[in-house]
Amino acid sequence: MILSKPLTMTLHSIFQADVYILTVAEGGREKPIFEGYCPQFYLYTINITGSIKFSSETKETGTKMILPGDR
Repeated sequence: MILSKPLTMTLHSIFQADVYILTVAEGGREKPIFEGYCPQFYLYTINITGSIKFSSETKETGTKMILPGDR
């Protein structure tokens, strides 16, 4: 929840982020992530289901999946 002056903030439903996928030893996944995967994002007191889309830079390298431990 945010308290702000009216019309001083805008809502966003799409964002771009650099992420690191935790390994099993770090408490993360065993399996790779493919484009279209829908994880839960935990942000402070809310959890939201999102969708993973690879950036054009990632697609240019021919990457089809992201393995745990990848950035």
